[in-house]
Amino acid sequence: MLGASRNHLRHEGAENPFVMRLRRLTPLSESDLAVLSSACSPGTDIEGRTDFIIEGKRPDRVRILLDGWACRYKLLPDGRRQITALLLPGDICDLDSLHISKTDTSVATITACRVAAVDLHIFCGLSAERPEIGKMLGWLTAVENAQLTERNACLGRRFAREHLAHLVCELLMRLTLVGQARDNELSVVRTFGTTRGVN
Repeated sequence: MLGASRNHLRHEGAENPFVMRLRRLTPLSESDLAVLSSACSPGTDIEGRTDFIIEGKRPDRVRILLDGWACRYKLLPDGRRQITALLLPGDICDLDSLHISKTDTSVATITACRVAAVDLHIFCGLSAERPEIGKMLGWLTAVENAQLTERNACLGRRFAREHLAHLVCELLMRLTLVGQARDNELSVVRTFGTTRGVN
């Protein structure tokens, strides 16, 4: 079932969606999860339709989406924009920032969002001090690559209805992991003007 709503943390004190996602998908210890939860709390509120990562800037923080919907996009010289990823609660917005000197995409909010900004050196230090966190970051990179492969297949070979069906199933699965969808019901944000161009 499709509806329309914003995605919010249900109440103050609700489990951090980044930690919830990792608890369900990785073998991280409760100690590792507690350290990550502390590092990315409480987050900062950002209005909808706002850029908060700008292409070409030197990254100094790792940003984790705690609430709301955002998108990663590429801006062409003539002003056209291609959305390359939809970002949901629990996602690291700029995983590549751990490895590159300048960002190669921008990130903007679609709805109002809450975003945690963890100092890059602190985040890298955690992965060095706690090997399982380092392995988790490698695993998240592999997940992003797999998602990109599927989106490329949609863009190149799937019919529009197949593309849409794949997107809905992906969003349902990702939101279920962080407790924001259940019983095969998906609430989506009606922002066609913002999300057109997603591949």
